[in-house]
Amino acid sequence: MGDENDWARLHEILCEGDAGLLVYVYRLDRRGRRQKPYMLRTYPYGGLLERLRDEFGGGDFGILIRDGRTMVLSGEFSVEPPRQRYSLTSGRH
Repeated sequence: MGDENDWARLHEILCEGDAGLLVYVYRLDRRGRRQKPYMLRTYPYGGLLERLRDEFGGGDFGILIRDGRTMVLSGEFSVEPPRQRYSLTSGRH
């Protein structure tokens, strides 16, 4: 989900961290529709994708970024789930 241009633009916006913008994050259902209400509303910041991975378990998200009434970016993005950690000492996986 999300083409290279969308990913590049998202990364640029998140890294800039413009507090004048608002990011709305929606979980997408199996059909790719946004589940309302939004699950997160925040300002853009560099660690947002990691938060979606770690706190929300990754998955498919609809991300809208607005500057007041102006849509800056709207797209669907897949975030990988957190990696499972294995213990080398316990012998269990």
